[in-house]
Amino acid sequence: MVAVSDPLALLRRAYGDLGGLLAELTPDQAWTPTGCRGWAVLDLVQHLLHDARRGLVALCTPATGPADTDAVEYWRAWQPEPGDGGVWRTQGHVLPVADLLSSLVVETAVHHLDAVAHLDRPGPADGPLAEVRRVLVGLRGGVLPERWDDRTAALRGTGRAPLTDADRADLGAAAGRFPLFG
Repeated sequence: MVAVSDPLALLRRAYGDLGGLLAELTPDQAWTPTGCRGWAVLDLVQHLLHDARRGLVALCTPATGPADTDAVEYWRAWQPEPGDGGVWRTQGHVLPVADLLSSLVVETAVHHLDAVAHLDRPGPADGPLAEVRRVLVGLRGGVLPERWDDRTAALRGTGRAPLTDADRADLGAAAGRFPLFG
């Protein structure tokens, strides 16, 4: 698997873009439904706050090596179907710091898409969406349909948008494995 080139820059971008969106919301928009079924924007904010705390705790929890997972394998536990600066422990896994940062980028970018699902606001930037695609490609164990841009890949790969008949034809038997994580 290809490593993310600058995970800290991607995380800054993902958090910065989402923070900008949230700072501009009106009180009424805060209760808007999101792409996460049953959650309003404020529910996502609370979830992401806990996730940011998880990241901070993990970065202060060094573990003895070796790592037992990476940025792609970390997400397998969240599927609907039953060296870099040392390694860090979080949620029962031990990850290299770049892979921990990647998990935070992916979580933030996907939930940014959720937050704007019913709002006329921009979604996540290209870099964080490209990281989501990279992780989805790793989970699939092969390429995603070329006609999917990174936003489409994130939405369909996580089950936030349904697969079309054309998608199912492109994916073949692999379509049954979607969503790759939820």
